[in-house]
Amino acid sequence: MTRCASSWHRYAVVLGAPGRMPKQKQLPSAVQGAGQPHGKQSGLAKKVGLQYKGQLTGEDGGRTDWTERRLIELLEQTVVYGGHVFDVKPSRPQIKSFLASGVMPEYLDKQPNSVFAALSRQSTLGWQQVGQRFGRVWQG
Repeated sequence: MTRCASSWHRYAVVLGAPGRMPKQKQLPSAVQGAGQPHGKQSGLAKKVGLQYKGQLTGEDGGRTDWTERRLIELLEQTVVYGGHVFDVKPSRPQIKSFLASGVMPEYLDKQPNSVFAALSRQSTLGWQQVGQRFGRVWQG
């Protein structure tokens, strides 16, 4: 494990993100599977002392997806956090601010791009359509 840990740290430095766990797709194919025997990527990051790069994780430490329920909850929580009218869809900066606020510890240090991709169905919906999808008024 020590050899593996030093490899992950070296790759993090090479990728310009010292101290942060590299994403699997950023690693050479020969290294991508090296951590699998040690657990899921977020668990491996903890074992080798690197910060996991912000994907949403489940209780088991493995990556999880933004489900419809989670997205609705996130929008509701963001609106409450910002003191906005309930049926308004929060803006991207408001969502980023909420994620960074620490109000919900599981969202702290998470990448907002994964949220925006899930909200917009991988960019197939415009921001106004995202509001319609969730029954919220878009204020652009």
